[in-house]
Formats: sequence, structure tokens, C-alpha cells
Amino acid sequence: KKPIFKQTTEKRMELKIFQNFTDNYLNFTKNWRHNYNRSMKKNLTYESIEKINYADLYSIYEEMTKLKNINIYFEKKNMKFLIDKCKDSLIYFQCTKDNQLLSARLLGFINENAFDLIAATNKDGRKYYASYFLFTKIFDDFKRKKIKTYDLSGVDPIKNKGVYNFKKGLGSKLIHCIGEWDYSNLPY
Repeated sequence: KKPIFKQTTEKRMELKIFQNFTDNYLNFTKNWRHNYNRSMKKNLTYESIEKINYADLYSIYEEMTKLKNINIYFEKKNMKFLIDKCKDSLIYFQCTKDNQLLSARLLGFINENAFDLIAATNKDGRKYYASYFLFTKIFDDFKRKKIKTYDLSGVDPIKNKGVYNFKKGLGSKLIHCIGEWDYSNLPY
């Protein structure tokens, strides 16, 4: 029998990480570079945080889901569980302005590979191009950790064109996969 319920997208983006930021920068699209340059004028602050504050991360994640009118994928207790159990394989980044959280990314890493787990930017963060600023600062951390590839996770070029263009603008490549499926033959 064929699987019935599709769990994830069949498309994801993957980015090769160069050790020299200039090489990464040259792969950005013109629009991505333009938005990054805008972010550099906004007096934003970047932090890579060892002790992850899941409450702050969930708060901005929840705010983003309401702003974009999308379903919550992670519930608060599940996010805390993930962070508690995998903390040695996680990297947390945040961007602030005047001590206000604007954008955050939680990444997993294994050896030379990093992958997106949670990314969120609030309304003010969008106004200040915080995700562009944050992303370029993440490259510095990748260099230190010797990360060579970054799985930017799933994309939907039709239903979520903004996220697709953001990830594509970094110079990432579209990867097609079969996705994840769930099937049960229990009669309900």
C-alpha cells in the first residue's frame, strides 16, 4: 500500500560553507547582499549562546507562527525536551537590538555538518533584516567549528516563496528527496 499522510516536504536546501566569508558572500544573490547590507546599518547585536533559553526561543517562534499564520510544529514541552537531550549537539544563535530578541536559530551539528532545527524572526526583526544579519554571523561560528555543509531544511517554493527565496539567496542548492511519510493500516 502507498503511504497516506505526508509528513515533510520533498525539497530542502543545502549550502556549502567556505572558510572565508568573502567566498560565501560572493555566492549571495544581489538582493540577499542588499538586505544584508541594510541589516548592517541597524545597530544589531549577535550572540552564540551555550545555555539555550528555550522560553525565549519558544516565545519568538510562537510570535512568528502567528505573524505568518502557520501551524506550530514544536510545542513548548517538546522544544525543551529536544534542547535538554541534545544540548551537546546544538548551537543557538540570536540577534537583538536594544536587548530585544529579534531573530533566533537553533541548529544541530554532527561532525562537519550543521542543520536547521528552528528558525524564527519576529515583526521587528523583519523590519531590521535581523535574519540576514544573524545568518552572516553564523558563518563565523561555522568557521570555528569547521562546518562544511549546512542543511537549511525544507522549502516550499510555491506555498512559502519568501523562505525559499531567503535560502536560495544564500547560494544554496535545492535538493529533492522523497520526504517523510506516515502510514498505518489500523481501521479507524
